[in-house]
Amino acid sequence: MTMPIALFQPAHVGNMLLQHRVVMAPLTRFRATADHVPPPIVAEYYSQCASIPRTLIVSEATLIKHEAGGYAHVPGIWSDEQIAGWKEVTAAVHAKGSFIFLQLWALGRAAVPGKPGMEPDYPYDFVSASDIPIDPSSTHKPRPLAISEIQKYIGWYSTAAKSAVERAGFDGVEIHSSNGFLLDQFLQDMSNVREDNYGGSVENRARFSLEVVDAVVKAVGPSRTAIRIGPWNTFQGMKMKDPKPTFQHLVQEIKKAHPTLSYIHVVEPRVEGLELRNKEDVPEHENNDFIREVWTQEGNTRWLISAGGYVRESAIKATENNKGELIAFGRPFLDNPDLPYRLEHDIPLNKPDRTKFYVPNSTSPEGYTDYPFASKQQSFLFVFVTTTARVTRFSGSSKLSSLIFAPVNDTVPMSQPVQETIITAPVSGSEPLSLRLNLAEEKWEESWLRSLKYSILLPSNQSVGEMIVQVIDRSEIYEPFFDVLEDRSQELGLFVLLFDREEGRLRADVLQAGTKCWNDEDADSMHLYPMLYIEELVIEEEWRGKGVGSWAVPQLFETNEIEKLEACYIFTFPTVLNRLEPQIWFREPTKEETKAYNEKKHRIIKFYRRIGFRRLGNSDFFCFAKDATHRSRQIAPEDDAGYIKAIPRNEQEAMDMYMASH
Repeated sequence: MTMPIALFQPAHVGNMLLQHRVVMAPLTRFRATADHVPPPIVAEYYSQCASIPRTLIVSEATLIKHEAGGYAHVPGIWSDEQIAGWKEVTAAVHAKGSFIFLQLWALGRAAVPGKPGMEPDYPYDFVSASDIPIDPSSTHKPRPLAISEIQKYIGWYSTAAKSAVERAGFDGVEIHSSNGFLLDQFLQDMSNVREDNYGGSVENRARFSLEVVDAVVKAVGPSRTAIRIGPWNTFQGMKMKDPKPTFQHLVQEIKKAHPTLSYIHVVEPRVEGLELRNKEDVPEHENNDFIREVWTQEGNTRWLISAGGYVRESAIKATENNKGELIAFGRPFLDNPDLPYRLEHDIPLNKPDRTKFYVPNSTSPEGYTDYPFASKQQSFLFVFVTTTARVTRFSGSSKLSSLIFAPVNDTVPMSQPVQETIITAPVSGSEPLSLRLNLAEEKWEESWLRSLKYSILLPSNQSVGEMIVQVIDRSEIYEPFFDVLEDRSQELGLFVLLFDREEGRLRADVLQAGTKCWNDEDADSMHLYPMLYIEELVIEEEWRGKGVGSWAVPQLFETNEIEKLEACYIFTFPTVLNRLEPQIWFREPTKEETKAYNEKKHRIIKFYRRIGFRRLGNSDFFCFAKDATHRSRQIAPEDDAGYIKAIPRNEQEAMDMYMASH
């Protein structure tokens, strides 16, 4: 059995459940306006990079305040216009089901001395930790910040973080404390020779960065806060003789004060300025393992993003060797917006056009949003956000028929063809079928609860069956899960009773009941990954017994839409027949109704058990595990809890059989 590749496995980072561990690194592009506003094409750019659902993107470095700047055509986050521009970006990213952090930036001595071109009403002052310029021969020396000004900067970071998360809709913020910019200038003794509380000792030089982290965490919370550091980076006059004591102290203090910080982002020593060193040119002692030892030591759930010159092979190796590791890719994302998909399927990358990496104030798509996607499937979230249907066609009339996924509406703009996914289905009958995925009639605004409606159609569009599936993602939200579902239909209202309200996990007494084929490991997976819930499955009578339903239910896992969600379980409540059933409980059911009810209930349970569903504890809910080796899949139907051989003739007999089986 092939072991799964860690790089392409899900990760629960802060408030985010990532589909994989490939992260888009922050990439300066100089596409903002003269007023530091991201134009509409920036939203398209990030939307493309978010095309693989649940990808984490770290935005390009963004100025926290005009006074903290010194570059033209880089974005900011202090004005209403900038926030509105970023709001379009976050909406586009979230529409693809992905996540985005804003990188908070202050330049310090890295700013362009004097007034940058095309900069209106420029208020900037050339400052740093000390009066040491990047270039020792330069006559433009920065002015050391006064302590009162340092406190002002801390306030700017806090305000910028709050604006990013609460107004612009970012999932979090990453504090830029690397690459020789302002916070890094305070950290490193190459640029900090102060003799006050912000200079001299390791503790003093780390103080500015730590106070910024404190302020940002206070503003938006630890799970929405991250920091980027580069102990070995030589860019802009950096790199101490021995950076380990300083950066080890920094990380230890962050861990002590904010152990649930979303992540720490480190630049690897192979990065030298804007270029990469050959592996053999990097001394053995230059590595970030001392950071890993502090932050991602065995037994914790903290995450570290590693950036710097990774390719597919080295990224796979890094995530296999290092617990809690995510890998950031920079330049490969510039010309491969679907990079996670290409890496997972080992598809060759597009060739970059380096002349288009930095084009100030350009709104041209050339070299920015015109790179081709690999021939790939449309993702689940794209399909349903755009309300575009997808068709699965049975071609042929034999018992084994091929299914082909293809777009239904040709008017929907698609820059690339949809990949044909071939699946065989054991469906008998003389007429070909099509399985169409549409939005269910009921639409829910909560992103953690989505209704999917599958229609099984003949070529004439005559329906032969349909299935309504709820996709429930409780990785972030507990209370709305309980509050909303308690008001839903009977079966989903009862579903919440299986879960502990405080922990949001499947109750221990449920796991320990019945055949005990479900355990804490299942509860963890149900907690972290989306669950599929079959609310309704109806096959037209003349098509029953031909394998349509038996194929359709487990095949959910194999569809591109569901496969991307990493769902591991399907739930159902087969003892409820349909939405009309409660009508018979407002009066005494007749003998005929009771008999028909029992017969149908018995048949439905038998159907689900035959597929591989097994009772969840001693409840009336049944669960199907995707993993064919799962304990529940090894239990024969007649050994399942609550198994009833014969159809009861009346309610009393049904109760007697039920009690005997439990």
